[in-house]
Amino acid sequence: MSAGTPILLERDNVNDEVVTLVRWFVQNGERVDAGTLIAEIETSKANVEVQASHAGYLQWGFAEKADVLLTEPLGHIFSEPVPADALLLAVGRLSEASSSLKQPAFATSVDTSSPGGNTGESRQTDVAPVFSSVAGYNTCFSRRAQELMQEHGIPEERFSAMALVRAEDVLALIEGRHGKSTSKSKDHVLLRSSESEPRVVGAPKLPVIEVPLSRMKRSEGQALASGVRNTIPSAVSVTCFTRGLRAALESNPVVAGNVGAVIVYEVARLLRKYPAFNATYRPSTMLQYEQVNIGYAMDDGRGLKVAVLQDCDQKSLLEISSELRGLVLGYLEDKLNPSQISGGTFTISDLSGSGVSSFLPLISEDQGAILGVSSEQFSPGEYEGSYNLTLAFDHQLSEGRTAVLFLNDLKDRLLHYEKAMVGGGTSVSFVVCARCGRGVDELPDAKSYMVRTSVPPGHLCNLCIAGF
Repeated sequence: MSAGTPILLERDNVNDEVVTLVRWFVQNGERVDAGTLIAEIETSKANVEVQASHAGYLQWGFAEKADVLLTEPLGHIFSEPVPADALLLAVGRLSEASSSLKQPAFATSVDTSSPGGNTGESRQTDVAPVFSSVAGYNTCFSRRAQELMQEHGIPEERFSAMALVRAEDVLALIEGRHGKSTSKSKDHVLLRSSESEPRVVGAPKLPVIEVPLSRMKRSEGQALASGVRNTIPSAVSVTCFTRGLRAALESNPVVAGNVGAVIVYEVARLLRKYPAFNATYRPSTMLQYEQVNIGYAMDDGRGLKVAVLQDCDQKSLLEISSELRGLVLGYLEDKLNPSQISGGTFTISDLSGSGVSSFLPLISEDQGAILGVSSEQFSPGEYEGSYNLTLAFDHQLSEGRTAVLFLNDLKDRLLHYEKAMVGGGTSVSFVVCARCGRGVDELPDAKSYMVRTSVPPGHLCNLCIAGF
């Protein structure tokens, strides 16, 4: 039988070195055609479908729920049927690998005695980690693990019993060989973060059930933790009084009640006025982004995704509204691709439809601010309502006064949409250009005007009519 063609995975995210095989759609040894959906993998950003590159017979390379290095083939496609004994052998290797990878990557010995007698404290002895054996596998190394090994002169042979070596495994070996780590009780466990410094966390005393987090949730936590570690978070809020912004926008033919699109549109333009919120911090430096790419957080219970609208400050309200609807649809159908959820420079977390009166959003990795939008609140029998806008920002890049100015500017711009109403009662319309989204007050001079049109429905400003 020929060697077969490997099924190689594409790197959609530069930060991913390992993905998780969620499920196989084709049985081991089954024939597939070119383009057949054969598997689903989970990256740190999204679930991705894998299709067969050509026709043949599939042989699995990994079991479901296994972590797969991007340098490893997911499986192979053979031009001839795979013999039954080869399939049985492959299943045996998959089972063996799956059980071994569930074991802890390393274990350390703990010496509960202390020099000079029993003092009630324990210390971790200066010993190298003990690695479990994985038979029949070639050792694979992550990029960061290879860098650490070269930096500290550690040969690959030290990990010959492991199938997959990550940076934390190398750090464990380095710390076990070169340093000591103390804890106050043997009931404490040593957890490792993305930094080299370990942190000690108390082990729970009550019975627990282990529930593995998805790769997406772990990635989300790492990104938020990175945002917290690298920022000095602060936040300010303003209250916007309204006659019902959401209800007012429902009759606008441009946005059709899409408050999120209006907020994205106005925030994008304000970020040019307040560039410190469209930036990220590096030691002694502010890195201001040249683009305004606004991430719009979405979560209907199936997992948080932040869809990104690129170059928002250069798009009309109509374009933003249409693009945002497409991203929401892609989220609901689980079809957002990695390019649609990466590259954000500022984030909006809109909980206006969730009944939330106020909340504190968390700054994302490599960003300097995030806007939280709460729901409109109405007292019983009152027509006037209110909602809160909260800006969480990095105090290394800006300060509270500037954040208040940003929010008050945004508040005034949003109130403009109510002031632009013509008429009253239930028949409310807006004098807003259906093509560029400009309101009457945004037109450049007194000679500007709006005309009512049928196609597109609503109004057009004289600039759009002239082709500008």
